[in-house]
Amino acid sequence: MSRSIMLTTVLALCLSLVGFESRAAAEDLSISGTCPGEVTFTISGWEPESNVAVLFSTAPGSLRIPGGYTCAGTRLGLSPRNIRVLINFHTDEFGYASYALRLPAGACRGSSQAISLDTCSTSTVEQLP
Repeated sequence: MSRSIMLTTVLALCLSLVGFESRAAAEDLSISGTCPGEVTFTISGWEPESNVAVLFSTAPGSLRIPGGYTCAGTRLGLSPRNIRVLINFHTDEFGYASYALRLPAGACRGSSQAISLDTCSTSTVEQLP
């Protein structure tokens, strides 16, 4: 057995023992524009006709949504410092939505992440421009 196949097999075995499941992240958040100024948030690949919130924090980090809130227990890749909801989207029949906001200098270089309020799935964390 070649070394690369053996390493791949060992890695797969280790991940299965700890309960890791590989899942392609179909839900996407993309951010474009200039900050400060107009920045466009686009989500794609989400459930059709679903509710998705785009969250903002001053930095990436780790945060578990506390009990009593929608999606309680979901882990986010955002710092709890100054976290807030930037946008509430309702996706179209293709799971797509886009919205432009004018952001102040204080928001530049912050971090954003999208979360489905229906399924609690999340996007990757994206840095604002």
